Amino acid sequence: MDNEKNSGAQAIASGHPKEELLQLLNVKPSTLNWDAVVVYNRGRANALMMQQYIQKLTAENYMRPIDGEIESEEGSKLKFFGIQLGIPRLSFENASLTESRARVTLPITAGLAILKSEPVGGFKAIHSIMRPNGAAGPRLWLDVTLKDAPGGVDEVGKVTIDLSQMDDFDTDLFSDPVSVINAREFFKTEFAKHPELQVYILGTLSTQADSSLKPKFFKVHTQAAPGAKIRSAPNYGDGAVVLFVTLEGGLTVVFQRKTAILSI
Repeated sequence: MDNEKNSGAQAIASGHPKEELLQLLNVKPSTLNWDAVVVYNRGRANALMMQQYIQKLTAENYMRPIDGEIESEEGSKLKFFGIQLGIPRLSFENASLTESRARVTLPITAGLAILKSEPVGGFKAIHSIMRPNGAAGPRLWLDVTLKDAPGGVDEVGKVTIDLSQMDDFDTDLFSDPVSVINAREFFKTEFAKHPELQVYILGTLSTQADSSLKPKFFKVHTQAAPGAKIRSAPNYGDGAVVLFVTLEGGLTVVFQRKTAILSI
């Protein structure tokens, strides 16, 4: 019976035929004691982010190509000219159902980045010049935490990603650790200049539904697909945003780490 439940649950976010999902529902609702579970797979989440990115391109205050510099205590200096960031892509190689972490990849599609050293009493030197080609990189990787934000009228809340609130950062712009740290501080400062443009909405729970199915409360979690944490796997990074929902009249569930066994 457990094998049947786990096999069917994989249909939720892995793109398997609907018969497998129906098999799961025939066995037993696998909702970890919540009233409902809502799932956004990677493809749907990225489609939503792409739509909003395009909308942001037309905003009057959209973040224009980035220029600036940051200097380290060691005497190195990063200089950026006309850096343009492309469409953000969400992935789940760092996700766990007990948390709400995910990874956002931002391609650098245009501009110029220069690493210089200007040591006190030493010789100035240029160590690297990076001019993005838009196809093969470079990129920024941001580890982020999905959040539940207050909703408007007739809404329980929204699922959001705020790029300015990154938990971790990496880039292949530069190879040395000091420059990566400096790049993190630089881009975090730039993102903070227009915080409203760094927020992406992945979903909204509305109370405008049948009286028996009105959501009252939800918790946001993320989950990697089976095998999707292995870099060499064909489905590397696949997964889903998972919302655990309490309906009107239901009891709010305390999410237990030991019960987080929903298989997707």
